[in-house]
Amino acid sequence: MITALFAVSLAMTATLLGAKSYELSTGKAFFLSSVSRTTDPVLRVYGLRLKRIARLFNRKNSLLLAHYILERTIDLSKAAKRRLDSKQSRFLTMVKTRPDIRRKASASFFLKHIKEHKDQLRREEVQK
Repeated sequence: MITALFAVSLAMTATLLGAKSYELSTGKAFFLSSVSRTTDPVLRVYGLRLKRIARLFNRKNSLLLAHYILERTIDLSKAAKRRLDSKQSRFLTMVKTRPDIRRKASASFFLKHIKEHKDQLRREEVQK
């Protein structure tokens, strides 16, 4: 897919360079030049409009926007912290109050083997 895109972009670039060299050698305008002549004034108009919008968005407005974004970020982080704290406390109370959690049950064969070995050592110490 990327190879195909590269091949297409390479072909288009070669076509544009060929068309421009044809224009320069013959002095005749190619269709791409006429397209650029018609779009340049339109782009200038939109550029001027963008400059006007940028002038309206001055330092004061940018500071107000930054302050607003900062406040919203702080509010969202506080809400997320409250939500996490409430979920965490619910989880901890559920774990602490569950009666069916067996504390003497081993989690795996290896842990069971270690537990049996410790119990055996304790019995030996008590017998001595």
